[in-house]
Amino acid sequence: MKEFIENITNVLLALQVIGLVVISIFGWYMRTAFVSRGDFNAAMANSASRDDLKKLESADTDAGTRLTTQSARLQELAGKVARVEDRVAILPNAEAVKDLELAMERLSGDVRVLGQKLEGFDDLQEMLRGQVDRMDEFLRKTK
Repeated sequence: MKEFIENITNVLLALQVIGLVVISIFGWYMRTAFVSRGDFNAAMANSASRDDLKKLESADTDAGTRLTTQSARLQELAGKVARVEDRVAILPNAEAVKDLELAMERLSGDVRVLGQKLEGFDDLQEMLRGQVDRMDEFLRKTK
């Protein structure tokens, strides 16, 4: 059960990371979708200095690096999710668990019955011990 909870925790973590990646990609797409590259370059040529262009290129490179890193992380998480799905697939279904519970309950009843029978043997053992003690006493006296 602990492993199952751990697997579910890993899946939830993976889903959170996937959500972050999707939101980041969506934001990047929205940023590039409304301004064409040509309009951007023309506006930058008119109003930006070379330092500003270098800063923007650096930011673009950083965004590309982050995107590559996030893409690798997404692939890693997809592999983890696949492994969790494989583990969950071999878990017993609700019907199998119910059958196991019933079998355990029957076994518990059988153990109780055996316990009661063994208590009866305790009484017999005490009676037999008394007889053996009387025979031993008798034999010791008659010698």
